[in-house]
Amino acid sequence: MVQICNQSGKPEAYLVKNIIVNLTNFDAIGVVLGNCIFNKQGLFVGKTRRHCIYNQQGEIVGTMLLSEQEYDAFNSQIINDGWRIVEQIKNHGCSWIEEKQQWANMSFREVLA
Repeated sequence: MVQICNQSGKPEAYLVKNIIVNLTNFDAIGVVLGNCIFNKQGLFVGKTRRHCIYNQQGEIVGTMLLSEQEYDAFNSQIINDGWRIVEQIKNHGCSWIEEKQQWANMSFREVLA
């Protein structure tokens, strides 16, 4: 499992089988397809590159760290929720993002909202 961490290194979400999972209640809150990130409504919100997550303005909103913690990736509820998100994606094209080295003023969860 991969932890998505904020600027101070604190986990904000998990990435399990390309599904972004809420840290507290383990609901699917987004998906990663290729290097594009989509929120729960199926809207493009950012990209991943070199273990960082960037918002559409190119600012860093999270880092991805491999976690030793295991999670039941075959939880049918999470997989079903992930597919529901994928079914909502209407615009598969992801715009180019010019990566910056600065952190955004918003959190990863705020980007997904």
